[in-house]
Amino acid sequence: FCWLGAKEKRSASGISELTPQPTASVLEAHALRHAIEIGAARLAAQRCSPGQEADIYTCHNALKRKVEAGEVSEEEDFAFHVAIAEATNNRRFVNFLTLIGRNTIPRSELRQKANLQLEPGVEQRILLEHREILDAIADRDPARAGAAMRKHLSEGAERYRTLARLVQLS
Repeated sequence: FCWLGAKEKRSASGISELTPQPTASVLEAHALRHAIEIGAARLAAQRCSPGQEADIYTCHNALKRKVEAGEVSEEEDFAFHVAIAEATNNRRFVNFLTLIGRNTIPRSELRQKANLQLEPGVEQRILLEHREILDAIADRDPARAGAAMRKHLSEGAERYRTLARLVQLS
């Protein structure tokens, strides 16, 4: 079972691209996201245009539809985070998320590896965490947006740790 980090490949931008490695590196990538995305949420609250705010709402609503339908929602989750990065009006945030890729949100594959079903309660918590980030950005409250993103990513890291332990036990 592989994810991010084993080998690095230089991209055209000169930044190393991350390629598959063991599950533990998901947490390493998550820590890197933590360092970047809290600032992105703060900047988005300060800088986003009405159109960018609408894009974040659109992504949140797409995630909500998937969660309510009981479907896998990682693509919509990632799109939400990219929309926030876009709203910083700094392409480097978008480039960073694109570089590390959607594989930093591997809930379904970790669940499959541990032979677990989709957990509606967990998905609802993730949706609520996203809503808190969205509301803070829409209210133009950078401190609250950063705090909401910190909470979301911290709780996400704990969810990944739990899934990783289950994967190792299976």
